[in-house]
Amino acid sequence: MGGLFDRIVTDDETWVALVHTEAKQQYRAYGFTGSPTRLGKGCPTLSALKVMVTIFWNDQGILLIEFTTSGATIKSEIYGQTLKKLKRAI
Repeated sequence: MGGLFDRIVTDDETWVALVHTEAKQQYRAYGFTGSPTRLGKGCPTLSALKVMVTIFWNDQGILLIEFTTSGATIKSEIYGQTLKKLKRAI
């Protein structure tokens, strides 16, 4: 229709913990119980690996999904690359 809402793009970002389901089963097989992210000393935390997920969308749906590893700094160069990808997606 060409209205105002047709031109709006929004985004959201969140940290996502990477959990390996096979590792959960192995920890339980060795006798560890409870939440796999709260295992006792000597057991690695399964949520130690994280990525930031940024999703851009408009009224038509998802335009772009970007992943950034934990510890990475979002510099202007990376942000500029993301905006170029978004422009191509639109």
